[in-house]
Amino acid sequence: ANTTRADGALPPHRRTPPGALITGTVTETGTDTPLPDVHVMALHAADYRIARGTVTDTHGEYTLDVEAGDYKLAY
Repeated sequence: ANTTRADGALPPHRRTPPGALITGTVTETGTDTPLPDVHVMALHAADYRIARGTVTDTHGEYTLDVEAGDYKLAY
């Protein structure tokens, strides 16, 4: 039998120092229906580098744990 095997490892996730939580709900314009599985990114306001990203849950809600600072959100 032909089989394929892949081994891999991810580096440990570095915890963000205490800062701030950005939370919200992504909804459809016009209907306000919550949208699940939407990618949400917090970008540093000064240079638009990605600070943190997540995906909305089944209720369209998200939470981003970021260092204190100024951010722009992208969906």
